[in-house]
Amino acid sequence: MTRAAIYLRQSLDSKDDRLAISRQDKECQALCERRGWTVVSTFTDNDVSATRAAQRPQYRAMLQSWEARDFDAIVAWDLDRLYRKPRDLEDLIDMAEKRGLLLATVGGDADLSTDNGRLFARIKAAVAKGEGERKSARQKASSRQRVAMGKPWWSVAPFGYTKDGTLTQQADLVRSAYDQVLAGVTIAEITHTWNDAGALSPRGKRWIRTSVLAVLKAPRNAGLVTYLGEVARQGNWEPIVSEGTFYAVQGVLADPGRGKGGGARKHLLTGLAECGLCGRKMVSATQGAAKYRYRSYRCPTGHLSCKAEWLEAIVLDAQNAPKERREPGAAPAFRHHVTRPSLELLYGEASTLRERLDGITDSYAAGAIPLQMMTRGAADIERRLAEVQARMVVEVDKGQMTTGGTPWDEMTLDERARHLRSSVDVVVEAIPRYTKRPPTSVKVNVR
Repeated sequence: MTRAAIYLRQSLDSKDDRLAISRQDKECQALCERRGWTVVSTFTDNDVSATRAAQRPQYRAMLQSWEARDFDAIVAWDLDRLYRKPRDLEDLIDMAEKRGLLLATVGGDADLSTDNGRLFARIKAAVAKGEGERKSARQKASSRQRVAMGKPWWSVAPFGYTKDGTLTQQADLVRSAYDQVLAGVTIAEITHTWNDAGALSPRGKRWIRTSVLAVLKAPRNAGLVTYLGEVARQGNWEPIVSEGTFYAVQGVLADPGRGKGGGARKHLLTGLAECGLCGRKMVSATQGAAKYRYRSYRCPTGHLSCKAEWLEAIVLDAQNAPKERREPGAAPAFRHHVTRPSLELLYGEASTLRERLDGITDSYAAGAIPLQMMTRGAADIERRLAEVQARMVVEVDKGQMTTGGTPWDEMTLDERARHLRSSVDVVVEAIPRYTKRPPTSVKVNVR
């Protein structure tokens, strides 16, 4: 009795309906039935390319199963379902020479035990490799043309857009998420918000933290075209957020002091107050015996601690924010997306620099300037562009705090924390043990 393993693979399953996989399986099962072979296992790599074996977990599992002598033959719809590179074929040939592997396809057998069979398989592998290289060259040329035209191109419509770059209702969730990040809301809380709203990912799945982060880090949301992982130019589709807001959020997400967070903020000064000995951000804690427990802030390495209400009162007094007993509205207020003339000028400057970068690259491609001149000029433009983007972040950060917005008493705890991070630096100095901590041991620098 010949034991057969069926291998099924589909490169792209954009609709996630597995129709091609089902067709392959049906024809492979029929082939095994005609041969009188018993199907003992089926290995399926759906929505996976054959060009990289390392990315085909089921293919690797099949090879391990062969080594364990679980089957005698491999059945596939066609040889190109099994391999696209000569190296992968040589692995199969080694398996055939080692223990007589049978290889059958719906279109015909490949007898790897004979010279002619191996020659046929190698020719087919070489042809497949050539087709793959030509396809890659066409795709790269198409990508370069798309970048030059500033056109959107996505294999799957991204969250917030249709495939042609038109905004969808999901764009409101994306725009709000950028605001929330700038307000100090955690990615975990944004993830909960999207799932509670019934929004699904482009693949039709519930959101997780990493997939939300991927959306927020995508330059397309600011209308920016990327090529080989780098921002190349401004696109011709409508952005969800401004370029300044996008780069401001990237700065927040890249901050090593920003925790992953598991929910809404519970303490005002967590991550703001610093230990005067080691400089690390203090964290919230609960101290004291059961009957006399109180909130506190402490250095994560144990250098010092202080009562939370006491420290918060000192910081708010220094910052001139109103307490509950005071009249509301005395503190600076919080508002999103303030339009600033200087920010608009920075957008224009960034666009001009990208056009100059395109121009110097085109000049080198046309042979008008040497490589050394192109490299030096491109490096200078990229440095200036990075400076402009950094200034955008500063302007957006300033735009978060204006008068005439939300009064302090109407802010959420996240908004209050965001306000304080934008306006004060807090350092708690060490004092001798068993002494009462004086207010002078807290250094509050109001910016």
